[in-house]
Amino acid sequence: MRILGKIPEGGAIGLGVFDGVHVGHQTIVDQTDGILTLFPHPDRILRKNAELPYLCSLVELAALVPNVLVLRFSSATALLSPEAFLAMIFNTLRPGRVVVGSDFRFGHRHAGTVAMLQAWGRSRGVAVTVVPLASMAGTPIKSSRIRDLIQSGHLAEACGLLGHSYPLFGRVIRGKGQGRTLGFPTANLRVFRNKCLPGFGVYAAEVELETGRRPAILYIGNRPTLGYGDSIEVHIPGIDVQLLGRRVKVWISRKIRGEHKFASTDALISQIHKDIQSLDGR
Repeated sequence: MRILGKIPEGGAIGLGVFDGVHVGHQTIVDQTDGILTLFPHPDRILRKNAELPYLCSLVELAALVPNVLVLRFSSATALLSPEAFLAMIFNTLRPGRVVVGSDFRFGHRHAGTVAMLQAWGRSRGVAVTVVPLASMAGTPIKSSRIRDLIQSGHLAEACGLLGHSYPLFGRVIRGKGQGRTLGFPTANLRVFRNKCLPGFGVYAAEVELETGRRPAILYIGNRPTLGYGDSIEVHIPGIDVQLLGRRVKVWISRKIRGEHKFASTDALISQIHKDIQSLDGR
């Protein structure tokens, strides 16, 4: 088993999955020289939830955290005893400090506890920092809760728990050109296949360009008015930049409206104008 990436010898490493890098995760990140994430997500490998959608692909995670190290998680990794798991971390990375959340578990059948980690650290001169679970309005902030909010379209609330806009990165692929025909050229996105996607609808977003982030509207749906297939596409008002074949970074902040079948293309065009106006509160 191999860890991809490194920290300075004697540096601080954060341990966990870090899917989504929510407010609680960020408290750990801020105290480290890098984080070690397990990928694929252990729940998918251990069949606790084989179809678990990711809040972040590795590329998206790297955009949120300055230094991401990756341990490829497999059935073999899952069989490591807590002691063997810690020995691998120490022998490979030589950390001077380990930072974890208070609910951190590790090793075969999650037998490793924070108390065990602290005892291990004392025996090797490695400091262990335990970060309390973050909460909001008295409820713990968990990636599972954020997934539920995103899939139900409650993006603003999800972003509040994340502490940042929700990333949706993808490669721009060729579409049917219908958006341009309507007067709203769009970039059609192919995204990480296991990504946690919001429900069908229109969302306020920003797209990263060389000149900075630009306001945009993101559409996820099956285009019932136009009558053809599922699509994820983004329109950047005021500019028409050629993005075909490029990887783009989209950051979603809130839901504007749900999916709707309009009586005509004119009605659809009128609504899209309203969607764009809603980006600046007009």
